[in-house]
Formats: sequence, C-alpha cells, structure tokens
Amino acid sequence: MAYKLTFTGGKEARLAAKLKAELYSNSFPELTYRVLNKDSTIIDPTYGDSRRVDRVYVNYPMHLNPVYNPVDMGLSAFGIDLKRQILFLGATFAFDDLGISPKQGDEIVWEGDHYEIATYKPHLESEVAKTNFFTEIELVANIPPQDLRSNNV
Repeated sequence: MAYKLTFTGGKEARLAAKLKAELYSNSFPELTYRVLNKDSTIIDPTYGDSRRVDRVYVNYPMHLNPVYNPVDMGLSAFGIDLKRQILFLGATFAFDDLGISPKQGDEIVWEGDHYEIATYKPHLESEVAKTNFFTEIELVANIPPQDLRSNNV
C-alpha cells in the first residue's frame, strides 16, 4: 500500500497557510493595503454610495504579488471598451492574522498608485488537498486612468 499525503485536519491546513505567508514575506514587495472604514465614510444621500473624497481608510502593510492581467476588450453601447486590470495575489494567513477580510472598495497602494479592489476570490491553485481551505487569495483591481496615476514612472 502506497503512502498518500493529504491534509485533512485544521493544524496541517493552518501550517500550509503559514508557510505560504512566510514565502510571500520573503519573496514579494510590501505594499499598503487600505481597508475602507464603512463607519467613518460619508455616504452620499442621493445615490447611497461613498464619494471618493469622503472615504476613510485604515492602512496595513501587506506582502502581495502584483501580476498584470491581459487587456480585456469588449464592445459597449458607446464603442470599444478596454478594461485593464491587475491581479494581486496575497496569503490568506496574512489577512487572517491582521483580522482583515478583503472587500470591494478597499485599495492597494503600489508605487504611489491607488488600485481599488473590484473583485476578490480564493486562488484556485492554492487549495490544500481535498479540504476547502485556500492559502492564497486573488484581488482583482482596475488600473486607474493615466490622469489619476502618480508620476513615478
């Protein structure tokens, strides 16, 4: 009978997540993850969303791996629509350790540019064995237009 290694318990899954977070802290740059504070942010009474100038954030240092997504081109009612996005991979243990759960509206500051989180999901290649425990998370952000970007080029 061949020996088969599987992670079935919580201890092994937490160890794998901790090792992944250690790999991130040694391999990838430290970026600023800005959590949108919904309690202090002023909400526009007409539209029910927060105005960009009135948003309040809490900053956390976080090691993330930025990966560019290819340009997605589609057709809208007004013509050709280009969507440029960037993918930030992060260790779930680092988020859990800081007590952060990523959400839409959070920002990542990388080289002076602010990237707003559009979607987030578990990184499918990071599933540990047959459990539903993921060691990495994908944060998809839209690349800001040129006029909103910093001049750090």
